[in-house]
Amino acid sequence: MKLALLVINLTAIIGLAAGFQRAFAASSQKLYWCVFFIKWLAAVTLGLVYIYYYPSGDTWTYFEEAKELSMLAKSDFSQYWQLLLTNNDTSTVGHFLYVHDRSFLFVKFVSFLNLVSGDSYWITASYLALVSFFSLWFLFGQLKRFIPDSTPAAALAILFFPSILFWSSGILKETLAVAALYFLTAILIKLLNAAKVSVAQWVLVLLSLWIGWSMKYYWLGIYGCAWFSSLIIGMLTRERKIPKGKLLLSWFSLFLVFVLVASFFHPNFRIERILTVIASNHDQFVSQSPHEDFIHFYNLQPTWSSMAINSPWAFFSGTFRPLPFEATSLPSLVSSLENLFSCVLAFSFLLYGRKTISSFTFPVVIFAATLCVFLALSTPNFGTLSRYRVGFLPFLIFVFSYRNPLLYYLTKRISFFVK
Repeated sequence: MKLALLVINLTAIIGLAAGFQRAFAASSQKLYWCVFFIKWLAAVTLGLVYIYYYPSGDTWTYFEEAKELSMLAKSDFSQYWQLLLTNNDTSTVGHFLYVHDRSFLFVKFVSFLNLVSGDSYWITASYLALVSFFSLWFLFGQLKRFIPDSTPAAALAILFFPSILFWSSGILKETLAVAALYFLTAILIKLLNAAKVSVAQWVLVLLSLWIGWSMKYYWLGIYGCAWFSSLIIGMLTRERKIPKGKLLLSWFSLFLVFVLVASFFHPNFRIERILTVIASNHDQFVSQSPHEDFIHFYNLQPTWSSMAINSPWAFFSGTFRPLPFEATSLPSLVSSLENLFSCVLAFSFLLYGRKTISSFTFPVVIFAATLCVFLALSTPNFGTLSRYRVGFLPFLIFVFSYRNPLLYYLTKRISFFVK
């Protein structure tokens, strides 16, 4: 029975991937299947890393919670359905850790996949990797279509950057949250280039907004401000030539307006509360982290002046640390080598600034820097931050890589795939 279920699920996964390939990757088949395999491998590796390095980590906790929920579905589907709709836990099957937490929505989704997979962690993780893969490939296709010279940068940032692939695969909330951001970005690119967006894609836009907000509301809050600002400014200036300085000022002004509007959408975003939330989260992480494994800020207090003073260090640390000499374990050493590469990319980006800057550079950097600073200040633990930063890192790596001379060698290597 288990073998038959395994065969059925693997056939379904490969069949879905093949159907998507025919629709969206007819001219890049080698690259498509290469990335598909890497994405699946990342999902499997994630599960193994959590077994051997983080045995009490989220991915297996989510899975076990979802497994109990799928057991409830098998024993009493009416109670299962009631719990899905209301979060009213009246079952006797087991205790649901996340039932009153926003993570429970993710657990519900995983429980549905568990019913399909026969409660197999690896098959459920493969389905989530497939969802993530579809989204990243759709974004890659839109970038390749509308910004042809961005293909090397897009390949590096979206398809091959190790930590981005790793932390956006498998049974983690980040998998769905990143997929939502990728899809919304792809639709934004289509809209800015006056391309047709189908009804089905508009439905997926609404679904992505809901998923992004439900999984990582602070990601989507900042991203949504940048998304709507870019869309409005882009549509208003499509037929007009406006000086770059005035255009950037207009975008930033609108971004600030949307930030003010977003402050009413969640209690933690409110002006009178957000600084306290950041400082209290920071203090909690510091109290639970070894001295060498977190970002040390200068007397961080819940005041605007304190946040402003510490923001540059937060941005640098959130993007480029830990560096190799700061590594304290094998995972942090791997992360530090990637961070060193990011430093080289960023230095080259600054060195060749005039050649690399494009119309999307400013909006992307503002979004990424804002989210980076927010996350680094409130989540200073390097291990946790390396996972959370996948909300902004793909966008920042893309900007650092765009038209970057250092990628010429890489472009030659991957050109065999993208022809």
